[in-house]
Amino acid sequence: MSAKVINAVLCERITGRERATLESAGLKWRSPPPTLAVWIELSNTTEAEFTVSVQIWRGAKYIDESETEQVLEGRLYWQSKFEFSGTEDLEAKSHRFIVLVNSLPVRTIVTDLGSPEGM
Repeated sequence: MSAKVINAVLCERITGRERATLESAGLKWRSPPPTLAVWIELSNTTEAEFTVSVQIWRGAKYIDESETEQVLEGRLYWQSKFEFSGTEDLEAKSHRFIVLVNSLPVRTIVTDLGSPEGM
């Protein structure tokens, strides 16, 4: 696979695009916030075309998925944000945010959204 994740960060909000500000970044919350976002940076050494999306899982249960973003060939570096609203309805437990490149999992962010037992 030509595209490699440089960075993937979970936070409550992302403002801006090229010089983005990540607000309330972390892996643990007291309760599920109303919105969550994933900031992703990729290196693409072969400059090949690829797709990126993010899925949310709770154990073996699929919860939600972002829209898939298609990145055209010719890009050595790529960055973007994937936002989820209504996340206050998620269970106050551990969840996994999985970054997919070309439909294959390449990075997993495990987060605690208020689980009494922790992550």
